[in-house]
Amino acid sequence: EWLNLPLDLAGKVEGRSSVGRLGITAHVTAGFIDPGFKGRITLEIANHGPNTIKLVSGMRIAQIAFELVQGCTQGYQGKYQNQKGVTGSKLYEDFQKDG
Repeated sequence: EWLNLPLDLAGKVEGRSSVGRLGITAHVTAGFIDPGFKGRITLEIANHGPNTIKLVSGMRIAQIAFELVQGCTQGYQGKYQNQKGVTGSKLYEDFQKDG
C-alpha cells in the first residue's frame, strides 16, 4: 500500500492473528511508520512454521494501526522516503561520510 502520512499521524504494522497461527510473520523489525512518511511500506515476511504456506495476491496478512501524534514539526526524512517497490537494506548509507 502507498502511504502519505501527515505530521499528526503515525502507523504500526501488525500481522493478522489468523496468519500468525500458521507461523507467518508479516514484519520483523520494520513495524513503525513515522509521521511524514511517503511511500510503500515494507513487509518482512517469514514462515516460522513447519508447513509451506502459499500467499496469494490480495490475501490479507497484515493491518496498520494508526496513532495520533502531537508536536511533530518535521516528518520522516530517512533513506526510504518515497520508496516505490521492494527496497533492499540501505544500511550502508549509515557508514558513508559526507563530502
